[in-house]
Amino acid sequence: MGSLWQILMLAQWKSLFIDVPLESVIKAHQQEYYKALGSADSAADSSLTRQQMAEKIGKDIRTISRAISRAIKKLQDEGKLQRVGSDKSGHWELL
Repeated sequence: MGSLWQILMLAQWKSLFIDVPLESVIKAHQQEYYKALGSADSAADSSLTRQQMAEKIGKDIRTISRAISRAIKKLQDEGKLQRVGSDKSGHWELL
């Protein structure tokens, strides 16, 4: 799920990132990637609500919601993400 948020945040910053194959970039630099994630994880809480994301980047929450919906749809269409269970009590699984 982390790469989904990375794509969303990068795409909000520069729209060209929505089509960058981050998985390939991460795979090419996997050791450094996981080291950076570990450092970031110990330094701060990286969980954000949509409202917090909107406030941090100065966008309307509806803009954030649309970007998230587009990214989720894209990942589902590519067979990389699926919803397991109901909308209320289910969860997302990366494939």
